[in-house]
Amino acid sequence: MKVYISGSLISVKDREKAHQFYEFLANLCKEEGHEPYLPHQNSDPILHKHLTPEQVFDKDFHNLLNSDLILASLNEPSTGVGAEIGISLKKGIEIFAIYNKESNPSRFILGLLSRSDKAKIFVYENLAECKIILKNNLNALSKKLLIS
Repeated sequence: MKVYISGSLISVKDREKAHQFYEFLANLCKEEGHEPYLPHQNSDPILHKHLTPEQVFDKDFHNLLNSDLILASLNEPSTGVGAEIGISLKKGIEIFAIYNKESNPSRFILGLLSRSDKAKIFVYENLAECKIILKNNLNALSKKLLIS
């Protein structure tokens, strides 16, 4: 299963910490036999500042459309994550939206996701709990997709 890891890249409070979390998510996907795509490794606004907005869009949009699942971190606000969620909903891509219970995600996004049968919202307290929640649900979705 191809998994697109979506998370804020520009307005994060701590870039390094955010990247580490996205890589934690990607490694978890790999451990479960899935193929993650990490935008910050391909189109980060600082590491890849030579890319034009169109190049960033083309690269990430292509990978988003070819994913079976978008794993969206709602820990920090991001117009990019909101756009990726909207595109995924329109295209029928499965969505796992996750956030730490200390975060304050957009009520609009939470409401939007709660209205879709393609989206699940998960709240976690710590990384160990996040890992358990995602492992269980990645495996369940993988089995569901194999059956369909």
